Amino acid sequence: MKLPTSLVAVKKISSSVARSSFPAEEIEKAAHLIIGVEGTINPIILRRTSLESYEVVDGYFEYYAAVRAREISPLKGEMIQAIILEPENEKALLDQVDLLRKGSNPKPLPDGSTSDLDFRFANLEKIFQSQFEELRKDNRNLKQSIDEVASKVQSSGFSKELITEIVNKVGEAVRLRGSSPSSKQKFIDELKQNPLDLNLASESELCKVPGIGEVIASYIIERRQMKGKFTSVEELSEIKQVAENKINKNQWREYFVIRDSNT
Repeated sequence: MKLPTSLVAVKKISSSVARSSFPAEEIEKAAHLIIGVEGTINPIILRRTSLESYEVVDGYFEYYAAVRAREISPLKGEMIQAIILEPENEKALLDQVDLLRKGSNPKPLPDGSTSDLDFRFANLEKIFQSQFEELRKDNRNLKQSIDEVASKVQSSGFSKELITEIVNKVGEAVRLRGSSPSSKQKFIDELKQNPLDLNLASESELCKVPGIGEVIASYIIERRQMKGKFTSVEELSEIKQVAENKINKNQWREYFVIRDSNT
């Protein structure tokens, strides 16, 4: 009886052992090694839980290294080598696991005062930190791409107004990219209950309002500084980037109020 190995998508696998059971530094190192050769020399052992999903039986460390590899490089870390338990080979494979695979189990904690909870929290902190750094890197790359596109557009002969509108739309999309639909809707609901004072809202607060990006927010601040306070939301149409239909389309009358400064 041959021992077949399969390539399985990492996203279809689950584990009953927590990621924080393993040192974050070792997971990180193993992930880069997996990316380097696009695979692992130590196939994990899987059991089917449905037609297209699996759970780890052995090789938890290798699995989490593959998960991290996929976070770093979705293309090179998409698949992992695995041996899938079948009825005819399950007992023999599990016997091998018991005898030959001791190193894939979570490593015991070192002697000393460090508790299991402290160990797990420390690992979780390192995991979150590495993922946060990846997000920061993605955002830097995205900003660089936006700047490059804006530079090319500026040299293409388009009007300044059109360029500003494009940059504004892209900037708004970038901000919304980091927010889940539920958190975005929650903010909108809160905004309807507690509208912003158009004369007091900061630039960062203005940027959060649907339809207002950094460019329009800066124009609103500039308009307040040059001409004084707004007396109505409709006066937003005085800004060259804002038309009356934009006020209606984005429901700004629901998001802004003009409060009496004496109250």
